Amino acid sequence: MNKTIVAAVLFSVGSSLCKVPIAMAHEGASGIVEQRMHSMKEIGKAIRMLKGNIKSEKDYDAVVVRKQARTIKLIAGKSMTDQFPTGSLQEPTHAKAEIWTNWERFSELANRLKMLARRLEVSADRGPIKMEQNHMGNMMEVR
Repeated sequence: MNKTIVAAVLFSVGSSLCKVPIAMAHEGASGIVEQRMHSMKEIGKAIRMLKGNIKSEKDYDAVVVRKQARTIKLIAGKSMTDQFPTGSLQEPTHAKAEIWTNWERFSELANRLKMLARRLEVSADRGPIKMEQNHMGNMMEVR
């Protein structure tokens, strides 16, 4: 899989899992809900930094790409799914019930995100890429 596809799918998977705006306050959140809101916020920040960095040779910085990919890699996969235990849908969460009703798909996306972030981290020194659009359904959204 080439770097263009890895980055495009990384953005798609990341966007599918994280649709909470960066400015959203975590007011009233505690415990695992607060922890996962923070994680989703960090993934969102990393994706925005990557998006702005990967688009052109002029703006490209391999150190930034590697750092942001590493951030996503550390949060994704089992680390991510562990933040969604059964019964943690209480307010003020922004997680959709679909996460638990379609757990297999959510786990698949979380694992794919980790794998793609790992690939992007390793290939950061290869330079900028052309972005492609690829849409996968949201698993999280703002209510």
